[in-house]
Order: sequence, then structure tokens, then C-alpha cells
Amino acid sequence: FFLPGIGMDYTSVAAYVSALVLFSSGALLVILGPMGDIGSHRRLTLAFCVGVWGVCFAIPVSLSSSSLYLVNALFVFAGATAWNFGNRALRNAYLPLLVRSDPKVQEKMKELYSQAEEVDDQDGARCDDNRQRNSKMEVNKLSEQLASEFSITTSAYFFVGQILGFIVQGLLVTLLAPGETEPSNTFGLRLALAFAAVFGIAFCWHSIYGLGVRPGPPFAGGTLDWLSLGCKRVYGTLTLMRKDMSQMMVFLIGRTLHWTAVQSILTTATLYIEREFSLRADELVLPLVVMLVTSMISALALGAFVKRYKNSNQRLTLVVCCVTNLIPVYMLLGLREKWEIYFLFVLAGLLVSPFPALSRGILAQMIPAGYSSTIMSLEGILELGTSWIGPLVIGLIVDLTGSIRWGCFSMLFVMLPALPFLFKTSLAVASDQKMDVEKMKVSQPPTADLEMFQLVPEEAMNE
Repeated sequence: FFLPGIGMDYTSVAAYVSALVLFSSGALLVILGPMGDIGSHRRLTLAFCVGVWGVCFAIPVSLSSSSLYLVNALFVFAGATAWNFGNRALRNAYLPLLVRSDPKVQEKMKELYSQAEEVDDQDGARCDDNRQRNSKMEVNKLSEQLASEFSITTSAYFFVGQILGFIVQGLLVTLLAPGETEPSNTFGLRLALAFAAVFGIAFCWHSIYGLGVRPGPPFAGGTLDWLSLGCKRVYGTLTLMRKDMSQMMVFLIGRTLHWTAVQSILTTATLYIEREFSLRADELVLPLVVMLVTSMISALALGAFVKRYKNSNQRLTLVVCCVTNLIPVYMLLGLREKWEIYFLFVLAGLLVSPFPALSRGILAQMIPAGYSSTIMSLEGILELGTSWIGPLVIGLIVDLTGSIRWGCFSMLFVMLPALPFLFKTSLAVASDQKMDVEKMKVSQPPTADLEMFQLVPEEAMNE
């Protein structure tokens, strides 16, 4: 992120702001994240988050004095926290909702529920049971396909927007670069940040408007109940996962291990290249552009692939994870020439960038109705809560060995344990567990402990 103040060392301020953003984002995900599953304020809250980070990133364009760097840091902190919360707890939670609300899925689900009622009336006749099983498989395959397409398409749009924003911001910074008479002029940088804010608000609000209102069950508690609701739902969901949704827990463990290692490598990649090749940070701009373009091409190609080869999401994810394990090995044994920097960034664009979209498409198929925001918040909590582990391990190994190559290579021992969990994940079993949880929550009588999870059939179908 950007803090105005040419000639001033504000590295420590940037580090503190980063730490505060991670901590506050995690706290908001625990306390407020699950509330998206309750009431009809999900879309309004997401629009509010967009407005907050848009305003916070746009205001620094009017703050030209380098003495105001702490004020700018405050705006960056508020904007980054709002973006983190809105993106993880609310935007990501729309993926399973969009899949469930698809007309084809709705039709199959109604057919499946009607068959279940017939089986109950006929005391479980075998022919109806087989028909119900076949319908359930059709629902699973259709949901898997839609979740993959939605998630990968979103990823492709994200990279297209990044490249467009990067080009415009680069032009602004270059054309409005500080001159010899005003070396402290940061107007170009501040205008680039403001452009990103305006660009983001315009497209995000337009998209949010098209999402529609997707209400959850009402909540009749008081203010204190609202404040404790998030923690209770997160704890209750963890308990539910341990007892009734074991496949989701297995997948989340594997995803967290793999993504922790990958993020740690990406975080230290700049330092790695600066140390090994004596490059300045501004010399990494072109490799970063190459990675963005490769990521966009990878997302577009992946979208075409999953449309042509149905229900291939999980297999693709496993292949990507297995091949990604070679990157730490390459960073230890290879990467000796400068041209290999571009090769590394191309690999990152091809292998690393698709993983969030692929894994989120898998997770979306496991989430029962009424738990979208809670489980996506939990995913964000796991990601933010472990983001510091990898850089800490790499830093300790660099101190012990003096080599950042061995530090990055150590992440292989975080990636490898993720593979058994990812390979053990069964989407068929996870789908059965999801439907069992939905039926269980519908059939159970409301109690003080279960009230915050209670869904009536119509609400479950609507969501």
C-alpha cells in the first residue's frame, strides 16, 4: 500500500499497519462475519464495505504533506480492513448462494425433496430410493460445475481488472512523476490510488446491485446477543463440522496448509530476488506484469477447460497442488540466471493464481444453506490466522543458515502434509453430509442453543 512522504523512512509504520489490518480483519470475521447469514442486510453491508474502502483510498489524493503520513496510514488501515472483511465474509459467501439459486439447481432440488417425501410415505421403497440417489448425483454434478464456472470466471475478471488498473496507474505515476524542483511531489502516486478507488467503487456497486436480496432467517435478539452471535456461530459451526461435516474439515485443513506455504513464498519472493540477484524493487515491475498477464490467461483458459470437461474442478486442484510443490525445490536448486525470474513468475501465474478460485469452488459445494457467511468467514480466519507462520519460519531459517533459498525451500514441508487431506476429500460424501445437515436443521425443534441455526424449508430453498 501507499504512504505519502518522499525521503522519509516509514517502513516501521507500514509494518505496524499491516499487522493491525490482519488482526482487525480476523476480529471482524469472528464477531461480525457470520451475521451475513441472518436477516436481509447482506447486500447492504457489502455495499457499505465497498464505500468505506473506496473513500479511505480516495481521500489521500488531497493530503499532499509528508507530515500527514500517519493520517494516510489510518485511512489505509480502515480501507484495507473493510476490503478484507467485505471480500472474505460477504462477497465470497455469495458463491454458494448463486449456485443454489440457479434455476436448474432449484428444479433438481425440488425434485429431490419431493422424492424424499415419497420415500417417507412409502416406508422407503427401493425403486424410489434408487431414483432419489440418482437425482442427488445429478444435483451434485450440476452444483460442482456451476461453482467451478462462477469461481473461475470471477478470478478471470479480477485479473483483467488488475491489469487495466496497473496500466492506468503506471501511466499516471510516470506522467506525473516528481521533477527536480519538487522531488517530494507525490501527486501522481496519490492520483493513482484515487483512480483505483473510483474504478473499484463504480464496478463493485454495479455488481452488488445485480446480486439481489437473499434473506436469511430473522434474529430477534438484543444488542448483546448480536455482539456474541458471531462467536457462537463460529464455535457452533466448528462443532458441527467435527461431528457432521468431516469432509469440509478435512478439506479446510489441506487448503490452509497449502495456501499458507504458497502465500509465504509469494510474500518473500521480492526479498529472495533482491538478495540473490541484487535487483531493486522497481526492477520487479515487469516480472509482476508478466505474472498478472499469465494469471489472466490461466484463468481464462481454465474457465474454458471446466466448461468443456465437466466436473473436473477437484482433479484440476489436485494437479495444481502437486505441481506447485516443485516451486520451493526450484527456488533452492535452480533460479541462477535473471531470465529465470520471469520463468518463476510465469509458473506462479499458471499454478498459484488458479488455486483460490478452484478451492473456493470446491468449498462452495460443501456449505449447507444458512452457513455461507459463517463458513467463508471461518476460511478467512484460518487464512489470516496462519499468514504469519510461514514468513516467521523463513526468517528463522535465514537467520540460522544465511540463505533465503533454504528458507523458501522449508515451505515444501508445509505443502506436502496438505496433499493427504486434499486427496482424502470426497465431494460425494461432502454433498451427502451437507444435505443431512440441512434436513437436520429443518427437522429439529428450535431451542435456545439451536435457534441461531434454525431454518424453515422455504428459507433453506430460497437461500
